Order: sequence, then C-alpha cells, then structure tokens
Amino acid sequence: LNDYPNSRKIPDALLKIGFAYYEVKNYSQARKALDSVLNNYPESTAARLAAERIAKMDQAGYSAYQLFVLLAPELAPPF
Repeated sequence: LNDYPNSRKIPDALLKIGFAYYEVKNYSQARKALDSVLNNYPESTAARLAAERIAKMDQAGYSAYQLFVLLAPELAPPF
C-alpha cells in the first residue's frame, strides 16, 4: 500500500487486509481496514463487500465491543 499509494488495487488490498484480520479474530483492525474501504472508495466493489462483512460483524455482536476498544482501549476488558 505504501509503495503504490495511487494503485487502482488499493481498495481490494484493504479489503483483503480486513478479511485477514477478521479471520484471525482481530476485529478492531478488521473494522478499521473495512471502514477505510467504505470511506475512501465508496463506489467500489470492494466497498460493497466490506459493507457485507461489517454487517456480518455487527450481527455477531463484535461491533459494540470493538467500538469500545477503539474509543477506550485502556478500559476494554479482554474479549
């Protein structure tokens, strides 16, 4: 990402990073990567797939805890 900041493949790379973090249960980093796709590339196919994964995370209850971790990591109990 740093080597090719203007590449058209950035949205897909961020999406894959988000998916990888999700698979290893690092939900806060997954959410950051997926949110980055949504915020920076909203018209891309990657954004649609990121939104689907975020919805899946929200349904599973990860969102509230991970939002807490993002806002107050020093106060968050282990998940």
